[in-house]
Amino acid sequence: MKKVRVRECTSFDKDMWVELNKEFIEYEANASEIWEYINRASERDIGETFGEAMKNKEQILLLMIECDGFPVGFMNVLKGFSVWSRGKMLTIDDMYIKDEYRDQGIGSIAMEYIENYAKENAYKRVQAMGNKTNKKSNVFYVAKGYHATDMNLFVKFLA
Repeated sequence: MKKVRVRECTSFDKDMWVELNKEFIEYEANASEIWEYINRASERDIGETFGEAMKNKEQILLLMIECDGFPVGFMNVLKGFSVWSRGKMLTIDDMYIKDEYRDQGIGSIAMEYIENYAKENAYKRVQAMGNKTNKKSNVFYVAKGYHATDMNLFVKFLA
């Protein structure tokens, strides 16, 4: 039986987090025109983003997903406040698990971790963003009890 662990990233995770994010970008690159902008990010840019995120833990939670002690994925989770939910909320901005580790229950363990984290820290809502073209992630989130909405995400890159 494989041992899966989800934990908060530390500064020592930078290189692996960058590598996993590059893989994720490559995986999603052809799914949407939004990813074309992201795909132009250099390894240095992604590394600098990691450093900024680590300095802003009140706004973002970076998680490393490990299997048998080896990093196999990550979650980037935004922290926010929702008037509609009347309190704090979490948004799973990105979740990625290496292809060879999918369909083994690792994503389910990661979701359980984030939901427990939310409950333990008085968050009122957890939501996940998923690309419409990523059918596997859409099926996954629905299977975990999440509901698709009719809302659109509008994006304008300023830098």
